[in-house]
Amino acid sequence: MKHSARNLVLILIVTCQCLIQAYSQTQTASLRPGEQLLWRRVSPTVQQPDGPVLYQIIFRSNAAPNHIPKISISHTLVDSLLTDNGSQVAVGELAISSSGVISFAPRQPFPGTVSGISAGDGSIAIGGTTSVPSVSVASNGITNANIGDGALSPGKIAGIAATLGSNTFSGFQQVIDGNGNNAAVLAGALTVSTNSDELTIGDVGCSAGFLGVATFALSLDNCTAYSFVTNGAHTFLNVPTGGDMGFRINNVNHMTMDSSGNVHVLNTLSKAAGSFMIDDPIAPSNKYLYHSFVESPDMKNIYDGVVTLDGSGEAVIILPDWFGALNRDFRYQITAIGAPGPNLYVANEISNNHFKIAGGTPGGKVSWQVTGIRQDAYANAHRIPVEVDKPDAEKGTYLHPELFGAPPEKGMGALQGPTARSARQ
Repeated sequence: MKHSARNLVLILIVTCQCLIQAYSQTQTASLRPGEQLLWRRVSPTVQQPDGPVLYQIIFRSNAAPNHIPKISISHTLVDSLLTDNGSQVAVGELAISSSGVISFAPRQPFPGTVSGISAGDGSIAIGGTTSVPSVSVASNGITNANIGDGALSPGKIAGIAATLGSNTFSGFQQVIDGNGNNAAVLAGALTVSTNSDELTIGDVGCSAGFLGVATFALSLDNCTAYSFVTNGAHTFLNVPTGGDMGFRINNVNHMTMDSSGNVHVLNTLSKAAGSFMIDDPIAPSNKYLYHSFVESPDMKNIYDGVVTLDGSGEAVIILPDWFGALNRDFRYQITAIGAPGPNLYVANEISNNHFKIAGGTPGGKVSWQVTGIRQDAYANAHRIPVEVDKPDAEKGTYLHPELFGAPPEKGMGALQGPTARSARQ
């Protein structure tokens, strides 16, 4: 191919000497003294002799490896702030790794909406001053925060300091307000304190796996100073010596256990059965003794005793002053002791809290029993029904389904949870 076959015109407008030297297919054009451009003809080629005439401009470059170059004011390539080493792209000392992790230069400032953030020595600080940042995360994982008094009104937080490491959480006193109230996470326990008391959640010194809640300022290391403790399978409530345990509704005690273990119930107690349980009097170390309650469809009271008849074979039984006010619908039983008493009878029924027995052997002994139905104000207002229909939502269920060959989900206890109750409503 001959150049004469093509009308190639190169026009260079210059204000100084223009010198073109050919080096194979690469030429150097000096536009200004000391400034040069390289260009190379890339078309036509031996393989494509009929191709258009194309030249490739080659800039001289002073850029270092891994730097993304830029064109300088002298029309050469120089280092820019951008680098790419194959594993991360960086702008100065702010880098983004191939996995998306962002790292900052020491004490790196950030303009605009994040102007308070700086980093250094593996730590990050947000706001505040260099010596006292508002929030800081140190290279060892310690996080500190200082939030101005009233910044989170109505809650006020200041002086928070905490450490997280080795699966434990500990720290220092946290001031919640200016009245001496604070919170702390220390030695595996979270404590919220006021001027007069504490609420602590943590290890209470019981068996492994138990966590507890203490609502008084006592040590949590001996499994005694807690109000509540559980390991998920077993749960216990506790009060210190001399304290009472109450179950309240609308801040009113409905059931209370006093420090002696006596239980007080405000209203009606319903149960499947009742008994006492004591150490067997004749084998107290080896056996228990049970007795069942005596029960009735009525709210019935029972009174009894033994009386000695006078010379006329009579006796007057004196009852307590409150007897007539408490009871009505009286029933009597009298039994002669030591000898038959076929003529024994109730001569006068209860009146003014006494009744009279007659017809017995002079000087004889008589066992007597009287029952009465309660008629006090509470009993009259809350008479216990003897038999009632189950509510529609409870029909088909049982208090003890296993006794009737029914599955556990047919039990009333299974219906008392939030999910079951929602389904019933």
